[in-house]
Amino acid sequence: MVNTKPSMALLFACSLIFIHIMFFDFVQDIDVISFLSESTIVASLIAIIFLLKPIENKPGVYNLVFAGFFLLFISLLTDALDEVFQQPAAVSLLFEDIIQVSGFLILCYGINQWRLHSEKMPSELHAVAPKDPLTQLPDRHYFINHAQLEFDRMQRSQLTFSILIVEVDQYKQFSIERGHTFTNLMLNKYAQVAQQHIRKSDVISYWSDNEFIVCLAECNDEQHGAVAEKLRQAALHLALPGHTEYGQPGITVSIGCTASKEQDRSLDDLIGRAYQQLHQAIAVGRNSVMA
Repeated sequence: MVNTKPSMALLFACSLIFIHIMFFDFVQDIDVISFLSESTIVASLIAIIFLLKPIENKPGVYNLVFAGFFLLFISLLTDALDEVFQQPAAVSLLFEDIIQVSGFLILCYGINQWRLHSEKMPSELHAVAPKDPLTQLPDRHYFINHAQLEFDRMQRSQLTFSILIVEVDQYKQFSIERGHTFTNLMLNKYAQVAQQHIRKSDVISYWSDNEFIVCLAECNDEQHGAVAEKLRQAALHLALPGHTEYGQPGITVSIGCTASKEQDRSLDDLIGRAYQQLHQAIAVGRNSVMA
C-alpha cells in the first residue's frame, strides 16, 4: 500500500503558502538571513517526513512520529513565512507556539514508542524464528542469518560482536550409559537455562550433536568471557531427573569464545577461531572457558 501521508503534508504546506500570498501583505524589510536559515530547517523536516518508513504491524508508532514531525514542519514553515508576510497575531500564536509545542510533545512520545518497539524487536523475531525441534531454540539457518547481519554491521560501523561455542562434556558418556532419551532431555534442559543467561538481543542456537553456538551483539573480549562463565555455571546447577545418582547435580560444559576483529573477512573466520578456543578449553581438562 502506497503511503500518501508525506504527499499530503507537502500539499498542505503548498496550500499554506498560497493562503499567505493571497491574503497577507508582504513585509517591507525581509530578514533574508533568518528566512533562509528557517527555510533550510523546513526543507530538512520535509525530507525527514518523506524518508520516514511505516513499521510493519505497528502503524500507530509511525503515525505518532509522522504527526510530530508534521506539526513541527507546519509550525516552522509558518515561522519562516512570518519573515516575508505580515501575519495576524492569532496565526503566530496558533502555528508558531501551540502547534510547535504540541508537535514537539507528540514527537517525543512517538520516538519513545519507537524505542520501545526497537527493544522488543529482537525477542519478537526470536519468538517467531524457526525452531530446532530438539531444543526449541532458533534453528541453525536462523542463527547463521542473524550472525551474518551482525558481521555486516560490524564491517559498516566497527561494532564488535562475539561468537561462543559451547560443548556439553558428558554427551558421549551419557549417550552410552543412559541412552538418547536422557541426552535429548539434557540438551533441552540446558538450552532453556542457557537462554535465560543471555540478552534479548543475543541468539543461542543448537549447532551439532553436543554443541551450542551463541552470538552476542555489541560484545567485546572482556564481556563475552563473563557471559561464558555464566553459561558454564548454569550447567553445573542444571537439574536433571535421576542424575544425582551419578554423584553430581548438573553437567559441565567447555566454551570457546572470540570477538570480531577488523581483519575478519567472513563469519567463518570467527566461528573457526571460536572452535580453536574451544579445543584449548577441552585440552586443559574441560569444564572451562577459553576467552
